[in-house]
Amino acid sequence: MKHGFLRRFGALTLALALALTLAVTPAWAADGDPGTTPTLIITKDGGGAVPTELKVGESVTLEASPSDSTITGSAYEWTAGGTDKVELSGTNTKTVTVTAKSAGDVTLTVTLTNASGPTNSGSPLTASCSLKIVPADPPPADVKVTSITLNETTKTLKVGETFELKVTKVEPDNATNKNYSWSDEGANAAATVDANGVVTARNVGTATITATAADGSGVTATCKVTVVAADKPAATKIEFMPPAERLAKGDTKNVSLAVTPVDGEVASVEWTSDNEKIVTVSGGGNNPLSATIKGVSPGTATVTAKAGESDALTAKLTVTVSGIALSCPNNDTMTGEAVTLVKNQKDTLVATLYGDAKGGTVTWECDKRAVADVSATGVVTAKAVGTATITVKAKSADGKQTFTSKCTVTVTEDTATLINLGSVGAGNEVSLSGIVTELGYIAARKGMTGVDYVTGLSVPTNQGILHYNYLYEGDTGAGVGSEKYYLTYRNGQKELSRMSFVPRADFSGTADINYTAWKGNDSFSGIIRVTVNAAGDVSYSTAAGTPVTFRAGDFSTACRNRTGRELSYVTFTLPQSTAGELRLNYVGAAQPGQQISSSTKVYRNGSPSLDSLTFIPAQSCPGTVRISYRAVDTGNVSYTGYVTITVGGGGNNYNPSDVRYSVAQGQQVIFQASDFNNACWAAINEPLAYVRFSQVSASQGSLYYNYRGSGGYDSYVNAYTNYYQNGSPSIGGISFVPSAASGQAAFSYTGYGTGGTTYTGVVYIDIGGTSQRGVQYNTFSGKLVNFSAYDFVNACSSAAGGTLNYIQFSSLPNSNEGTLYYNYNSSTSWNTQASTWTYYYRTTSYSGQNLIGGLSFLANKNFTGTVQIPFTGYNTNNVRFEGVVTIQVSAPTPNDVNLSTSPSTPVRLSSSTLRSVCNAVLDQELSYIQLTSLPNSAAGQLYSNYNGAGSGTQAVTGTRYYRSGTPSIDQLTFVPRNGYQGSVTIGYTGVSVGGQQVSGRINIQVSSSTSSRYFSDMGAYRWAVDAVDYLYQNGVIEGMGNGTFAPGQSIRRCDFVLMLCRAFNLTGESGYSFADVPVNSYYGPAVATAKRLGIVSGDGASFWPSKNLSRQDAMVMLNNTLKATGHNLSNGLTADLEKFVDHQQISGYARSSVGILVHLGAVQGDGNGRLRPWGTINRAEAAKLIQFIMAM
Repeated sequence: MKHGFLRRFGALTLALALALTLAVTPAWAADGDPGTTPTLIITKDGGGAVPTELKVGESVTLEASPSDSTITGSAYEWTAGGTDKVELSGTNTKTVTVTAKSAGDVTLTVTLTNASGPTNSGSPLTASCSLKIVPADPPPADVKVTSITLNETTKTLKVGETFELKVTKVEPDNATNKNYSWSDEGANAAATVDANGVVTARNVGTATITATAADGSGVTATCKVTVVAADKPAATKIEFMPPAERLAKGDTKNVSLAVTPVDGEVASVEWTSDNEKIVTVSGGGNNPLSATIKGVSPGTATVTAKAGESDALTAKLTVTVSGIALSCPNNDTMTGEAVTLVKNQKDTLVATLYGDAKGGTVTWECDKRAVADVSATGVVTAKAVGTATITVKAKSADGKQTFTSKCTVTVTEDTATLINLGSVGAGNEVSLSGIVTELGYIAARKGMTGVDYVTGLSVPTNQGILHYNYLYEGDTGAGVGSEKYYLTYRNGQKELSRMSFVPRADFSGTADINYTAWKGNDSFSGIIRVTVNAAGDVSYSTAAGTPVTFRAGDFSTACRNRTGRELSYVTFTLPQSTAGELRLNYVGAAQPGQQISSSTKVYRNGSPSLDSLTFIPAQSCPGTVRISYRAVDTGNVSYTGYVTITVGGGGNNYNPSDVRYSVAQGQQVIFQASDFNNACWAAINEPLAYVRFSQVSASQGSLYYNYRGSGGYDSYVNAYTNYYQNGSPSIGGISFVPSAASGQAAFSYTGYGTGGTTYTGVVYIDIGGTSQRGVQYNTFSGKLVNFSAYDFVNACSSAAGGTLNYIQFSSLPNSNEGTLYYNYNSSTSWNTQASTWTYYYRTTSYSGQNLIGGLSFLANKNFTGTVQIPFTGYNTNNVRFEGVVTIQVSAPTPNDVNLSTSPSTPVRLSSSTLRSVCNAVLDQELSYIQLTSLPNSAAGQLYSNYNGAGSGTQAVTGTRYYRSGTPSIDQLTFVPRNGYQGSVTIGYTGVSVGGQQVSGRINIQVSSSTSSRYFSDMGAYRWAVDAVDYLYQNGVIEGMGNGTFAPGQSIRRCDFVLMLCRAFNLTGESGYSFADVPVNSYYGPAVATAKRLGIVSGDGASFWPSKNLSRQDAMVMLNNTLKATGHNLSNGLTADLEKFVDHQQISGYARSSVGILVHLGAVQGDGNGRLRPWGTINRAEAAKLIQFIMAM
C-alpha cells in the first residue's frame, strides 16, 4: 500500500510541475540549472547575427550551439526548405556553409539529436532561421585600355647598345586591366626586347618594338628602332683576290673584295663591266664587298669595283670567258651571232679563241649547204635565199673540252635583180610578159647588153603554178619545165611573154618565182615577186602620221570577188584608239570631220560614202593595223572582210624629206618649190605634185600667201589648201614671217607625189637677229605700199638698241621710180609728199607730230626694179643709226598658172587659181577672162562643160568665162590628144569688175607618169599607167580592192564588157541575157545591154563570163561598141595585117575588127612582130586599148 501511494503522489507532483511549466514563460538560467530548458542557438560563424538576406552566388557559414554549454553532442543535421534555392555544405557538422543559388525564401533547420547534459536527458534540440535569397548585383563594367604612351617612339642605336623602353601612361585611368606585354620581330630582328622593356640592338637595320595591352583590347604602342653599324675605321684600299678569273659561257661566280684594314668601313661599291656582251656583274645585295659575275659570250672583259674616288679604292678584275667568238670584219650586218648576205656574196667569218679554247684546232660546218657553204678557213658563200647555221668547233689544248659557236646566216635575194610583178587575186592569172622590159633594165645596170632568154623558172607548189599559153581555167596550156624562154620571138622557141602564173585559190601573201637570165655566157639570177591578195581583203599603206582615204571601188571589187554582186554598204569594227580612228569628211586637224560608230553604214553609192572615209593613224600607231568590216551586197548577202593598213615608221633622226630655212627677225623667208621637190624625190622617189601644211604656232610666226610686207598679203596659208610645185596657188608664193625673236620654228607638211604617193616632212626655220637697219617692202608698178612703224622699231632695236623715237629721210625716190607720200588719199587729186626735213615719229607725244605709219610709197606705173630710200633714225636716248628702206617693184603681170597632167588625162582650170593670180595685180576683183590663144590641135582641145569622152563644146577665143557665172572658168577643161607629150600654153586676158585688164598665160605640161596615182602595182607596166589612171578618173575601172590594179592579170569577158559600158555610157538594160550570166550579178546589166546593142552574142545560149578574154575577141567587142555608138570606121588595109607574122591565125569573124583597130593605131602587136590573136589580153592591155579609143 505504501508503495502504491508513493507512486500516485509522485505522478501528481510531476503533473503539477508540467502544468506550471506550460503556464509560465521560461526564463534563461545559468548553465546546469536544472530548472532551465536548453535550446539550440544559430549564429554566424565567427560571431554575429544571422543575416536575413543573401545574394545569389554569395555564401555564409552558420554555427549551431546549445544554449547550455554543459550539453554535449555531435550529431548535428542541417536541412533547408527549398533546396533549389541554396546549396548546403557540411550538413552533419556543427557548422554549415550556405550558398545562394536562386532568389526566394528559405528556412534553415538544425537538429542536435544526441544532446545530453544536466538540463537535458538526451532529447533532440532544434532551431530554425529564415533567409531571403535575392538576385546578385550586376557585375561591375569592364573598362578597356584605349591608349598606351611610351617614353620613346623612335630610337637609333649602334649594334650592341641597349636602352630601356618604358610605358609612361595607360589610358583611361579607370581601365580595369592596365597590364601590358613587350614583343619584337623575332630573334633575327635588328633589335629585340625583354619582358622588362630593355631593348638590345643586334643587327644593322630597323626593327619595331611593341607594347600590347593585356586586356584583349588590341591597343598597342610602337617604337621604331634604327640600328646602325658600330663605328669602324675607314677603308684605305680594296683589291680582288685573285686579280683574274676564267669562266665558261653561261656560268656565274661570286667574287669578293679584300679590304685594308680588314675591318675597314666600305659603305657601298659601284660594280661595272667594260663589255657586258662578254661579262656582266651584279652587286651582292646586303654585302657591298661581293658581286656575281656571269660569262655571256667568249672574250675578255674587265670588271671594276669602285668604293671611292682614290685609285686605292678602285679594283679591277680581268675576266676571260672561254670559247669561240665569231666576227665578220668586212660585213656591217653582223649582229651578235647573225649575219646577212646577198645571194652569191662571199664573206669571211673570223674565229677568235679565248681561255681554255685557246690553242685548239678549229673546224667549220654548215647545216644547209644549199643555202650557204663554208670553207675550212671560214669563207662563207651565199648560195640560195634562206637561213643556214654555220657551226665552228675547237678543242682545248688538253683535248678534254670541246667549244662550239654558231652563226645564223640569212641569205637574201639581190634586190637589184628583184622584179615586182604587182598583185593578183588568189586563183587569178597574171602574165609574165611585163618582166621583159624590167629584165632589160637589170641587164643594163649590170653592164650586159641585154637578155636573150630565161631559165630556171620555178615557184613553190603551195603558192601556185606556172603555165605556158594559159587561156582560162578550162585551158591552162602547158606546164613549165627547164626550157629556155626567149624574150623575143624565135622560130620554134618558147616565148617568155606567153608565160603565166596562177596562184592557188587558198593562197595569199607573197609568191616568189625564181629565174636566171642569160646573155651569152653571162647571167644573173633573181626573183619575180607577186603579191597575192585573198578574196574580200582591202589593203592600203601610208606614212606614219599621214591619213589615208578609202576608195569605194576597192570594197566594191572585193565584194564582187566574194559574192558575185555589187556592194551596197559596209559597217566597220572600230580600231583601238592606240591605232587610230575612222572619220568621215576629214580634211585636216582644222576640219577633222565626224567620227563613225560601229553601226554607221558607209555606202558605195550614197551618203555617207566610202570615198569620204579616212583612217587617221595615232601617234603610237603600230606598223600594221587590221580593221574588220561587214559588207552587204545588193542581194542583202553579207560577208566579213579586213582592211589592212601598213603604216610606215617614223623616228627622231634627220629625215631627208625635211626642208630647212633661216630668217632674220622681222623679215620673211620665201619658200622655194625646188626645195620641196627635192624632198619629195628623197622621200618617195617621184616628182612633187603639191603639198599641204599643218597649222603654225602663233608664237613661232605666220605663213602667208603672196606676202607684201607690213601686214599686206593675199591670205594665210591653211591646212586644207593644196600648194603646187607647178600650178597655183604655188609653193613659191608662200612666205614665213617669224613672231619670235630667235629660236627655231617647226611645222609638218604632207607632200603628194605625181604618182599619188604621199609622205610627211617637217619645215625647220632658224630665226636669227633682225636685219641691221633694213626695212623691206614689195609692191607692183602703179601700186601703193604703206609703211609700218613696227618695221622701223625692229631696225632700231637691231642697230642702236632701245626704243625708236623718230626717223628722218636722207633723200627721196626719183620721180620715175615713184613718190613717197604722207597721209595719202587716193580719192583726192592732191596729196602731201614726204620731205627730208620732217621728223616722222613712232608715236606722237603732242599734236602736230607726223607718224611713220602715215607714210606710203606709190610706185610709178611704168617703173619696175628696186627703190632705196636712206634714212637716219634716233632712239629715245638720242642714239643715232642709219638705215635704208628697200622697195621691190614688180610688173603687174599675173603669175603664170602652171598645171601638169599625163597624156589623155583631162585637167580642169580653176577660177580660184586665176582669181588669186589676177587679183594680185588688179585693183579690183576679177570678173571674167577671155581666151586670147588656144592649144594647137595636135596637142589637144580645150572644152567647156567636159564630163567625159564625147561630151562638152570646144572653147573659143573672145568668149567671156566668168569667175562667178555662166559659162564658168571652172567648166574649162583641157583634154590632151592621145599620145601627146609636151607643153601647152593658153593665153588669156583677165578683166576686173571695174574693167581693169591684165594679160596672163596658163602653162600645161603633158608628160607620161612613171607611176600610178591610184595603184601601187604598176611598176612593170609603166606604158599603161596613163591609161589606167585615166580610166579610173572616169569611173571605168575600180581596181582590185586593195590599192592595186593587177595589170598583168588576164581580164575576164564579163569585166571587159562592163568596162565598155562604163566607158561609152551604155546603160538601161537589165534582166536575162545568157543562161550562164546571173541576172543579179554585178556584170549582169552590162552584159544584157551589150547583147541588146549587138556588141556580144556568145553562142546564143552561153556567154562564158568568167573565161579569160582573147585579144581578137576584145577587138571585136570594141569595134562593135564603136558601131553601136555611131562610129562606123572603114576596114584596115591588108598590108596593115600582113606585117604581123601570125596574121593568118586571126579568125574570120574577127579579121575586120582587128584590121580597123590596127589601122587606127590602137593595136601595135607585142613588139616581136606578132598580134597573138588567140592569146589572152591582160588588164593593162585592155585599159590601154579602151583609153586609146576614148581619147580619139
